[in-house]
Amino acid sequence: MAENFDIIKIRDYHCLRKKITVEKLVDDIERNEIVLPVNHRKFSWSAEQIEKFFSGLTSSYGVMDWFTSFIFWSLYGDNRKNREIKFCKFIKNYPEESPQIDSIKLDEGDYEHSLQGVWDGQQRITALYIGLKGSYEGKKLYFNTSECIRYERETCAFEVSGGSFGIFKFLNPEESNENWFEVEKVFTYPSKCDEYDIPGEILYLWRAFKKEKIVNLQIERFFDLEKFL
Repeated sequence: MAENFDIIKIRDYHCLRKKITVEKLVDDIERNEIVLPVNHRKFSWSAEQIEKFFSGLTSSYGVMDWFTSFIFWSLYGDNRKNREIKFCKFIKNYPEESPQIDSIKLDEGDYEHSLQGVWDGQQRITALYIGLKGSYEGKKLYFNTSECIRYERETCAFEVSGGSFGIFKFLNPEESNENWFEVEKVFTYPSKCDEYDIPGEILYLWRAFKKEKIVNLQIERFFDLEKFL
């Protein structure tokens, strides 16, 4: 099925807006299709900040676009030929040594596939990537299923005891118990399946991260590299 998107065309510049799933976002990062410019600022969030970010994201997706609205940039046209543009990969396991700067040569004529550099949203995207695919100081992100005191499967709405903060936490395996669900494991459930095959207490996560297109992208496409730089 074709994705819905809008394109704004101006001379030497296109602006494409589209919506994708969180799973698509982190998968593209895994494939190094979404990268960081070499002059990006270092990731600075604490574990508690990431936990609160996930709590806010899952309790308000579809309501507060700030959580998952990002601006990327892509390079198109003849300026890409035979040029090397340097990018950094995203941090997956924090802390770690500074990411290696990779020299990526954009193939001549490869206009269908382009690297996308993050223009706005680096800290939030890195937080998503660490929480969903990586670790923080060796700990994985977990979701406290016991905090859901009321759940409605049809609307996928849930009420959390004491507010939404505290339902996500970075833990070692020995610190968790049957009430804690490792968030990354939500990706083991197929994107297309009978929702009644998914436990009710994690169905909200499955919808938020795998099914619903809650990521809003604005992709700036520059045809003239010199004007961009």
